[in-house]
Amino acid sequence: MQSELLRSVEERLAADKADDLQWSLHVLAACEGEATLNDVLGGGAAAARQPTARATPPVVHEPVGAFLKSIEVEGFRGVGRARRLDLAAGPGLTLVVGRNGSGKSLFAEALEILLTGANWRWKDRSAVWREGWRNLHHPSPTRVGAEITVEGTPGITTASRAWPDGADLAAGVATVRKPGGKQADLDTLGWAGPLETYRPFLSYSELGSMLEAGPTELHDRLSNILGLGELEHAQQLLKDARLPREKALVGVTKRLPALLAKLDGLLDERAKRARSALGGKKWDLDLAEGVLGRSTDVAGADELVVLRALAGLAVPQAEEVLSLAETLESLDARRKVLAATPAGQAHQIAGLLRSAMDWHGFHGDGDCPVCGRTAAMDEAWRENAEKRIAELDELAREAREFDAEARLASDRAGRLSAAPPSVLARAGEVSIDAGPLLAAWHGFVAPPADGVSLADHLIAAIGPQIDAADALKAQATSEVMRREDLWRPIAIELAVWLSDARDAQAAAEPVANLESAEKWLKQAAVAIRQRRFEPIAEKAVEYWKVLRQQSSVELDRVILEGTGPSRHVTVDVTIDGQKNAALAVMSQGELHAIALSLFLPRATLPESPFRFVVMDDPVQSMDPSRVDGLARVL
Repeated sequence: MQSELLRSVEERLAADKADDLQWSLHVLAACEGEATLNDVLGGGAAAARQPTARATPPVVHEPVGAFLKSIEVEGFRGVGRARRLDLAAGPGLTLVVGRNGSGKSLFAEALEILLTGANWRWKDRSAVWREGWRNLHHPSPTRVGAEITVEGTPGITTASRAWPDGADLAAGVATVRKPGGKQADLDTLGWAGPLETYRPFLSYSELGSMLEAGPTELHDRLSNILGLGELEHAQQLLKDARLPREKALVGVTKRLPALLAKLDGLLDERAKRARSALGGKKWDLDLAEGVLGRSTDVAGADELVVLRALAGLAVPQAEEVLSLAETLESLDARRKVLAATPAGQAHQIAGLLRSAMDWHGFHGDGDCPVCGRTAAMDEAWRENAEKRIAELDELAREAREFDAEARLASDRAGRLSAAPPSVLARAGEVSIDAGPLLAAWHGFVAPPADGVSLADHLIAAIGPQIDAADALKAQATSEVMRREDLWRPIAIELAVWLSDARDAQAAAEPVANLESAEKWLKQAAVAIRQRRFEPIAEKAVEYWKVLRQQSSVELDRVILEGTGPSRHVTVDVTIDGQKNAALAVMSQGELHAIALSLFLPRATLPESPFRFVVMDDPVQSMDPSRVDGLARVL
């Protein structure tokens, strides 16, 4: 956006005390362009932009004025061999007169096609209007050209547009050659924008349709001269950024009732929790997303977690129990053999001596507490006992190894004999009968009956426990699969919706700021537009006062109003002293005169680089007095 226009926006923000509000960043970002707005919406560095510098504004060069010196046509429409129309290249009024069909309009249209590549008269008409534009008797070469004098530049600048043989109208190649320079592209004149903004051509067909085209198109033609197209573009950027975000959130919101209905129809704790999380005015997406995961905490968990815990219940394995029973039987046999050997006796005697030493260490010298012998336990006894224990320990090494193995076996037996898991207590809540397994489990961990070894007890009890566990796990697995088959399609739909909802909510975060920025910019654009258009509207009224002559129609004001689809031009007139906003009662000549009053201020603004205006038959439908008024205006 032009720095002058951007500074106007910043000044209005400051005046409205809105320059420190978050949405004002969106206004300024949109004014700077789509990339900057996207950066701000994405939280990029542009969010910390600085106001446009006022102390050192960029240098803006004034438009270079150009006068028209001649128009040349060859092989175009009714002109065969090259024909040239010489003009006075300077201020003044030039009239090109001649009978109908003499080529007046042809030269005007040739200049228009040369500079714009198009022709207003053919723009919205069928293809037949664009056929036969080459001269039938001189089809090649086909070219249009013009000589112009540029203010401040000596010599003549030439511009031309030529068409290859057989090419259509759109295939013309336009070039320009400045004095002493090489041939270059026509765009080097810098007229692409001004040709739209300060269009210097007015054909008789355009004059007749200017007011008939409708208030919206007239609004666009007039507003172009104000240089506010960039503000409208900024408004459109804000709108284009806002609407998809709103649409995405509306879309996921519309999809939610159908999803909630499916959740309501499912007897599943996950569905209940998801329904509760999404059924209120504010969605709890985290809670709803949590039901898609798998909890392993059975305490207080829902039914499906209990069922999964039952289906995956860990019970002692037959191989492990049989291995332990075999180990226990082997240890029992070794114990009996060891007890009858010196090693076994040494181990036992060493144990007795250690106990006696513990007694002596606590009570001191004295009588033997076992045999009662007087003063049997003293320091000499203790020294002999220590030597005896060392000798016995060496003999008892095999017994110690046996004890270590026995402790390991005992630990294994303890792990296998753990109490049933607590989840079995909740089996009834999910309609699973845990009674047989609990009975078998308690029987497995119970002490063996009199006369029965632990190994025999484990071997006898493991079979019923495994059978009962397999039956319970199969029942729980079947119920899990049944529930999962019902839940899975809804879970997939829920996961997709949650992902879309998160994206939509994240995208919708800046909607309020975008909406505020868009609303403010519309209002600001209207104010800036009115301020800039006011001198042009005043000039149009001034011209009409000269053009109207004896007309009873007075032009009161011309106003650009509305934005977007509602934009229009209001032309208020007074007819015989009566206020009237309608143009239907005016004659065709009066309509043409008003159209000229609107065209001339726009085409003759000082900012325009064109020091010429080409009007084809502007006096159509005008009576002599109004023609005289036009001459005075020109």
